[in-house]
Amino acid sequence: MGFPGDDARAAWEALLARPEVDPQRTALVGASLGANVALIVGANNPSVAAVAALSPGDDFQGLQPGGLLSNFSGRPVYLIASQDDAYSYASAQHMAPRLAAGETFYYSNAGHGMAMFANPDLSTRLLSWLAVKI
Repeated sequence: MGFPGDDARAAWEALLARPEVDPQRTALVGASLGANVALIVGANNPSVAAVAALSPGDDFQGLQPGGLLSNFSGRPVYLIASQDDAYSYASAQHMAPRLAAGETFYYSNAGHGMAMFANPDLSTRLLSWLAVKI
């Protein structure tokens, strides 16, 4: 079994191969374990213009993006977590200072990962951030 990001990387490469896709205006977005995958794949692939990580973790099932965060250099990364999700909230706080172009947003009571989309503000916030950054 390979790295869980192998599928994300393959999908990324397939997306970039499409003629209608502008490779300079693409981003990875992931939630929970997917946030860590997005951070790792983005950190290891300079063609990823930006990453948004919802409820990232310092270590989800052995996926530890922290040591790779400096690879982003000036590429934008958006960390979003909820204070009621103590592990992801603390993880985002640990990660943020290691990102040259990192931004954070913290909800007070939005849950973990995809559950945060129950708050209609998240979709608007995320799409607005992406529109400005890529």
